[in-house]
Amino acid sequence: MARFRMEQIKIDQFAVLSKETSGNLEINTNLGIGANKDLQIVNVQLIVKYQESNEIKVLLQVSCYFSVHPDDWIGFKKNDRIVLPKSFLAYLAMHTFGTARGILYCKTEDTPYQKFILPPTNVEAMIEHDLEI
Repeated sequence: MARFRMEQIKIDQFAVLSKETSGNLEINTNLGIGANKDLQIVNVQLIVKYQESNEIKVLLQVSCYFSVHPDDWIGFKKNDRIVLPKSFLAYLAMHTFGTARGILYCKTEDTPYQKFILPPTNVEAMIEHDLEI
């Protein structure tokens, strides 16, 4: 496994759009991954929406930035490209999901939404292929 460090956590968006809920929430997630070849940084962005009857009740968009150890970054090099394996990206995405869980817990404290969790998610199934840059 490649060595990495979480360099930055950004809460791009957070909103509790309604203080009322019947408790019948649907949770939708969207995952985006990018990388900066020169800085050897991988960015994982997660959007979480708690919805009820197609109305968004809680919205969180979080970005986690991971630096990859230079020796391991070189190991991802194939010809002129950097190829980040799906399994490595899934590992970083799992860290991002865990970070989002903590943020949601803190941000929804003392609201009706605190009792709702971000359930375990098979993030590897959300990532379709290796990332080439």
